[in-house]
Amino acid sequence: MKAIENNDDNNDNDGNVDRPSLIKDSLTLSQQDPAPSLVDLYQDLLLITEKLTARVSEEVQKEAAAKAVRKTHMESDAEDSDDADEEESAEVDAETSDEDDRISNRSKNLRPQTDLEYLLRVLKLHKKQKQHLLVKRAILLKFEEKLFGNNNITMTIDLRQLDEESKDGNLERILKCNDLSRYVHKEVTENGNTLHFAEKAVLREAVSNAKMPPDILSKLTKKAPKVIPVNLILQQYNIRWNTMSGEPKPFDFYSLPKHFIKGSVRKAFTQTILYEHKSAISNLHVMKKLEEGEHLQKKHFCPPIAYLKKDPYAKPGDDESTLPTRMRDEPKYSWQGWTIHNPEAESSTSSNLGFEFPPALSWISPKVKTVIKKMCEPIADDFNPESTANIMYMLVLNETLSPKLLESGGTKSQVYIGGADEGLKERFMGEEDSFCGKLMEIQKHFSEIEYFVPHPTALLIEMRLLLAMARNENYALFVLKIADSPRELGKEIHDLIIKALWLANDEMWGPSVNMNFGLNLKEELKAKRKFLPDSFPGRDRSGSNKNRKKKK
Repeated sequence: MKAIENNDDNNDNDGNVDRPSLIKDSLTLSQQDPAPSLVDLYQDLLLITEKLTARVSEEVQKEAAAKAVRKTHMESDAEDSDDADEEESAEVDAETSDEDDRISNRSKNLRPQTDLEYLLRVLKLHKKQKQHLLVKRAILLKFEEKLFGNNNITMTIDLRQLDEESKDGNLERILKCNDLSRYVHKEVTENGNTLHFAEKAVLREAVSNAKMPPDILSKLTKKAPKVIPVNLILQQYNIRWNTMSGEPKPFDFYSLPKHFIKGSVRKAFTQTILYEHKSAISNLHVMKKLEEGEHLQKKHFCPPIAYLKKDPYAKPGDDESTLPTRMRDEPKYSWQGWTIHNPEAESSTSSNLGFEFPPALSWISPKVKTVIKKMCEPIADDFNPESTANIMYMLVLNETLSPKLLESGGTKSQVYIGGADEGLKERFMGEEDSFCGKLMEIQKHFSEIEYFVPHPTALLIEMRLLLAMARNENYALFVLKIADSPRELGKEIHDLIIKALWLANDEMWGPSVNMNFGLNLKEELKAKRKFLPDSFPGRDRSGSNKNRKKKK
């Protein structure tokens, strides 16, 4: 594109100026500036084709005209030479003609080649010569990667060329594992013998034909370390897959083998999805309908309302209460909403939403709605999101990215359980290590990167909530309960996220660390030590046994 535009400029200014060659630039990609992005290159493809066609036509016409002129001059010179040399001998005429031919050939060799001649000289290779076919293939691959390849990355490995035994281990190097074939399903004969070489053959065939990471991961057993799918997903843009463009085909996270549907793998997958939504993320200010000149702030990333359950009735035996007494056929609880996205101090306001589950949350799955009603405890009247500490909260997101989620037994409404030991507003809008502050940081990261670079510290819930904003998905915040202390809050959160909940009619809803239902990760919970108790049951069991032996 640049070469063609430069040629047009040079033609307008001076037809004799040396012009950059599009063909030479395409054949020497390593000497070029960083290539444009795939989107830009795709958008300019029609324009490139149009200009290249016009340039070839122009060069053909020029070459035809030049050859016609040269032929006319040659005929005229031949006639003049015949008239002038009628009396010379035939031998002298032959020698003169040979000398003229040598001079003419020498001058032709010195003439610079046109773009069309350069291209034809390169591509006119003898089909029967193997070395010429290899050169031709290399040239065509260069053109293919230039026109269709992912220009945002450097493809360091070509899976199509990993079908030879001598190239075993190339994929393992980027996956950071020793021997990938160790985790392939074993081939056992009728006699019970294991075919040790069959695993490598199966793996080579799967790798060379792979169009996306699940094509390789589907061949691995549950004994494969989780670092293998994590690295494969994160490195997928550095791999040339067996597709027309070389890029991996999009895939559903829940299409992975069941033993790979884990939190760490989903975290890596979400990083790549954020990268693919880079345009929407960088234009989040447009989706938020900000005014011209206004920048994104924490309040734009904060859930607008925190929902909680209230007990609007007087307690039995409380004669001094002014609250009404609940009748038998009346609902037990009502719902209340608090705004927490205003950064000003003491700006949170509440509103009563009635006895029914808020209609604005009708998108929540019925099973998850039942869980929310069961888990939300009635909150005291003196609750304030700015001053009440040790709050356990739940974030609910509507998953619209994975059609296969329901097929695997999951729910579209995914939950995350967290704690706010210094208050709900401080947790989301505070100055240090706030939830919305991290969302702003992640949004800036994925808006500015040119090549895929995973965010080093982002949590799964933070990335998934940012993705929900970019995809305009529904999400909501609930207050579950108030704990007495940060230590009790940490213990109750830990106990809650790892246990399954039983609903009506013996129906079980899985824990929030199960990727079919939730967005909590055990690894991330371990990193937040301030929410955890000092010890867990069984932690010092070995030490206690030693103490018993000493006492004996």
